[in-house]
Amino acid sequence: MERRTDPNDFKEYTFNEFCQFYGPQEGRNVWDKAQQKSHTYYVGMRVRALTKLAGDRDQVVNQGDVGSVTALPGPGSSVERGAVAEVLIRGVRFDAQPGMIEPCGNNNSNNFRNSSSDRPRNDRNNRNDRNERGNDRGGRMNDRNNNRMNDRNNNRGQSGPRGGEERRTPLGDNQSYTRSEFLDYYGQQKGAGLWNKSAPSGGKGQRNNSRPQKEERRADPSEKSGRTYTKNDFLDLYGPKKGISMWKKAGKEGGAKEEKRADPNEKNSKKTYTRAEFLKCYGDKAGAAIWKKAGKAAGAPEKEERRRDPNEPKSKKTYTKKEFLDLYGAKKGAAVWKKAAPADKPAEKEERRRDPNEPNSKKTYTRKEFVDLYGAKKGGAIWKKAALVTADKPAEKEERRRDPNEPKSKKTYTKKEFLDLYGAKKGAAIWKKAAPADKPAEKEERRRDPNEPNSKKTYTKKEFLDLYGAKKGAAIWKKAAPAEKEEKRSDPNEPKSKKTYTKKEFIDLYGAKKGAAIWKKAAPAEKEEKRSDPNEPKSKKTYTKKEFIDLYGAKKGAAIWKKAEKSGDKKDKKDRKKIEQEKTEHTINKSGGSIGWGRIENTIITVDADGAAEKAGVKNNVRIIAINGKGVSKGSIDKALAACEDSFTITVVEVRRDPTEVNGELYSKMQFIKQYDEDEGLRLWAKADKVQKKKAANKKKRAEKKAEAEKAEEGEKKEA
Repeated sequence: MERRTDPNDFKEYTFNEFCQFYGPQEGRNVWDKAQQKSHTYYVGMRVRALTKLAGDRDQVVNQGDVGSVTALPGPGSSVERGAVAEVLIRGVRFDAQPGMIEPCGNNNSNNFRNSSSDRPRNDRNNRNDRNERGNDRGGRMNDRNNNRMNDRNNNRGQSGPRGGEERRTPLGDNQSYTRSEFLDYYGQQKGAGLWNKSAPSGGKGQRNNSRPQKEERRADPSEKSGRTYTKNDFLDLYGPKKGISMWKKAGKEGGAKEEKRADPNEKNSKKTYTRAEFLKCYGDKAGAAIWKKAGKAAGAPEKEERRRDPNEPKSKKTYTKKEFLDLYGAKKGAAVWKKAAPADKPAEKEERRRDPNEPNSKKTYTRKEFVDLYGAKKGGAIWKKAALVTADKPAEKEERRRDPNEPKSKKTYTKKEFLDLYGAKKGAAIWKKAAPADKPAEKEERRRDPNEPNSKKTYTKKEFLDLYGAKKGAAIWKKAAPAEKEEKRSDPNEPKSKKTYTKKEFIDLYGAKKGAAIWKKAAPAEKEEKRSDPNEPKSKKTYTKKEFIDLYGAKKGAAIWKKAEKSGDKKDKKDRKKIEQEKTEHTINKSGGSIGWGRIENTIITVDADGAAEKAGVKNNVRIIAINGKGVSKGSIDKALAACEDSFTITVVEVRRDPTEVNGELYSKMQFIKQYDEDEGLRLWAKADKVQKKKAANKKKRAEKKAEAEKAEEGEKKEA
């Protein structure tokens, strides 16, 4: 970064700084006349004053007076920042600024030292003497700096051999310095940063004799000269903030060539320019803007993305984002731009629907056309009512599901109704849990226990976890084979194929609704029902309904078909009669006291110890179906009990909780059979008994443990 000394104030500036201060034309003239910095100073060099200088203590150095360099700037040096050297001319010692001195006479080249390599403190042992001669200086070095340097040098002298305090070597130097010397020379912030970046000197307080690393240098992007500078040069010129930015921006020495771009104002020219050339030609602000606008010279500039306007569905014209913003404004334009389809793919067709007021017409309209024809409010309503274009049938009805909290109800609700009833969060959870209205909720999956290889019994995941514990139970559940293989059916659309598919595969192939319909259709045809003829009581032959009608005629055949029994019905009826007869009677004598039971409607849940009900043999979980031989229901039980005298007889049936539900309803044996079919109902009835007994045993154990704990606590209290 080339700098020259301004003859009017003896300070150094770049070409841009000359032009900013003097103007473009005058700045170039002064730049051409200015003395270019080309001197390197070293301790002992003979120098000459270029102008008359006056000190703070009436000391004068005349133009042409000759002296010598006594010290150079650097970490740990007392030379003022910005000065080129400390000099002694005619007994006056001062810090010379750029433009105040120049080399003169026959300086011995053998004594030449680079400014950075001259920084070793060879001259430090004489610093105390020099500070004592501070009165001879031209007032540049104040008393505070003298005292600070004296204290530092005195402390260093007392420490004996160098050691103890850590020393580091900055880039471009072969001398090490302490942290305090870094901070004194560079300032707190910059000094701390350079200290962290500097390499340790090979041991605390030890001089680093290794070869110094070459400091990185970069070209200034604002200059055309091609000269390179260190990071410190950038920071000194531009300041801490801008200097870091310019350093990052600058191209590395020996790296890639500086980027060049074509000037958009020279459309027919193939010439390209650097950013610095843009700034020099157009000025900082306009040059930076045109540089951004300019396309890269390396290849054709990328085309700006263009999209179709969704408000012009029939137009193929495309626009840039800027054109959208100019047309619609910043906020709306950005929204329309997002909505717009990219130009390289066709925009999705706008939805169209048939007008329900034109039932015989196949013509379709967009929502906008509905609103234009009928008005905003009415048009919106008719649009909702209108059939979709893509389907021959009206739009599908909103999905409805049964509420799992109403297991006996067949009423269904939409998702919105769930949310309105239970609230947003709970309603969404129950909606997920709810079974779709067109099919019952799937039963919980059950698997065989691999530890019971000879058993066909299956268990739910919860039962595995309860039996084996959380971790082991989950592992065995994964290992366990599913209780039954998933059902597969042949596809009716592939009549010649023997391949079969699961229900999920049907749905994945045809979609949810159509797949479910084809799955039902794919079910194997059931054998036609046959019944025995009641006019042939001794015959075991059976006939179909069609055969009855062909034999007896339509009306009479249908009547005899209804009257006819299915094969095996007699046996079923006998078994059902046996099941229905499982009732017990208990005579209760309350003798003016309470009955001693806990009842919910006509179901007895608990029986008090030593109460009238217990004495009569009544047990928990029974349902009263008759009092004194007369049948009772949920609604009439209270009235019937109120009418009873001290002694009365109740007829009860046992009820059990459904084991397939978490808090299942209480059902009688016949209710289990009616709900699940006979075999499954009887299996669940037996299982319910086991579950109830297990719960009772666990409850008894907890009660015993509690009693033991209370007894032990009482014993401890007595001992205390």
